[in-house]
Amino acid sequence: MNQRKKAGTKPAGAKLETAAAAVPASAVPTSSAAADEDAPFAAAPIHVAGLRGVKAAAAFALKAALEESHQKGLSTFLSAMSPMPPGNLTDFCPAEPSTGKRSKGDLVFNSNFECGNLGSVQVVSSFEYDLFIRPDTCDSKYLLWFYFTVKNTAPGQRVIFNIVNPYKTKSLYRSGMAPVVKSTSREHLGWVRLPSNTTFYYRCPDHRRHYVISFVFLFDYDKDTYSFAYCYPYDYTQLQKYLDRLDACNYHFYKRQMLTRSVHHRHLDMLTITEPCNNAVGKERVKTVVVTARVHPGETPSSFVCQGFIDFLCSTDKKALQLRKNAIFFISKWWAE
Repeated sequence: MNQRKKAGTKPAGAKLETAAAAVPASAVPTSSAAADEDAPFAAAPIHVAGLRGVKAAAAFALKAALEESHQKGLSTFLSAMSPMPPGNLTDFCPAEPSTGKRSKGDLVFNSNFECGNLGSVQVVSSFEYDLFIRPDTCDSKYLLWFYFTVKNTAPGQRVIFNIVNPYKTKSLYRSGMAPVVKSTSREHLGWVRLPSNTTFYYRCPDHRRHYVISFVFLFDYDKDTYSFAYCYPYDYTQLQKYLDRLDACNYHFYKRQMLTRSVHHRHLDMLTITEPCNNAVGKERVKTVVVTARVHPGETPSSFVCQGFIDFLCSTDKKALQLRKNAIFFISKWWAE
C-alpha cells in the first residue's frame, strides 16, 4: 500500500473514479436495452455497474483504489461512534443542495419501512457514499443487516456504496456472497444477487481497520426506486401471511399458539406439529424436537429454511408422516426484529 501511494501520480479519488469508470461501455444501458423491462437481471442493464464484464484486473484495481481512497478520505468512523438520528432514514438526501432543489443524481435514501435498516449516510465524493447501519434491537453490539431504497437516480450513474460499520470479522461476503437488488419497474423479477466481483469485504484503514462492505452499482432508469439488502428479506408480514395459510389448511396434526410478544409487541408464535395420537392420555412418551431459527435480523436464510422444513413436515410424504408419528415438533423463533 505504501509503495502504491508513493508511486501514484493521481490523487486517490481520481484513481477510484478511474477504477469505477473501468466498466465497459457495453454495460451502460442503451435505449433499446433499457426499454426491455421483461429482460432478466442477468441481461438487463440494472446489473451492478455492469461489472459482470469487468476483468479480474479491473476488479482488483477497484479494491485497491477503495482502500487508498479511504486512507486519504475523511475519518468517518468517528462519526459512526456518535449518536445517529432516531429511527431509520426517511427520504434523506445527503447531498441536498442549499437551494433545496434536487437535481437528477442527488440520491435520496429511505429505510423507514418494515425490515428496513439504514441509520446515516455521508457523501465521500460525487460517486461514493458511506452508509451506517443501525444495531439489532436491544443489542448494540450486533450490526449486520441492511435494507434500504434509493431513488432520484440518473441514467448511467455509477456509485460505490460502503457499509462502514458491520461488526463481523468473518463473513460469507469474503467467499463470494453479495447484496441483493430489485427495482420497481422489474418487481416481477424479484430479488437478484449482485455479481461477487463487484463486492468487497476488507479492512479499511480510514475506519480504524474495521471491516467494510463495498459494492458498485450502475443505475439505468431515472424513475425507478432501487432496493438493496444484505440478503433476501423475510419480514414479519411475510411470516404472518404464511402462518395464516397454514391455519386455513386445518391440518389435524398442526397447532398454532402465541408463545409471547416481542419488545415491539408483535406476536411470537409457536407451532406444534405431531399426530394427535401422541397427545393421548397414557400414550408412551415419544421424542420431542425443538426447532428455532434466526437469532439475529440478518440471518434471513434460516427463516426460509425453517419455512421449508415446516412445509415438509406438513406434507403427505411418507417420511414426514413417520416423523409426525414418532416425535412432537415445537417450532418457534424464525423471525427477528
